[in-house]
Amino acid sequence: MNCPHCQNTLTQEDYEGVEIDRCTACEGIYLDDGELKHINDAREKTFSPEEISAVDGIQKQVQAHSEEAVGSIQCPKCTDSQMNRQNYAGQTGIVIDRCPNCKGLWLDAGEVEKIQIMVEGWEGEQSADLQSYGARMQEVASRAVESGNPYRGRIMRAIYSGFFDHFSS
Repeated sequence: MNCPHCQNTLTQEDYEGVEIDRCTACEGIYLDDGELKHINDAREKTFSPEEISAVDGIQKQVQAHSEEAVGSIQCPKCTDSQMNRQNYAGQTGIVIDRCPNCKGLWLDAGEVEKIQIMVEGWEGEQSADLQSYGARMQEVASRAVESGNPYRGRIMRAIYSGFFDHFSS
């Protein structure tokens, strides 16, 4: 595969236990569908306080450019498909490219690290939310079950169970 920006051949390397394709010239990374999740789950790399602070600053800035400001790039894997630009997780300020066909991602230099830092920060905030709101959520779920409305009870149990299953591990 070739880099969609500088056309250099991408080299394979291990990153957080995932085999990624990296451009040695511009440091961009191509990830197959699902690999970003594996990288975020791995947690092998540690980040300095300066790196974390720099990513926090991204979220606080007003976007001076839109997702469409830079032209779309060709998917390095499909080669006949244009990748769609999107702001990672809504409004993080990290604009990534995703192939509509193979679901692969192109991340410019440093973006995978920024995403990792952001995800780790969110998980820390979710633990605090769980401590703050967990008892209230359990109470609401119990009331919904006791209300006799089978749909309301099922929905609340699903929400409550999914929340705790996801954040308590």
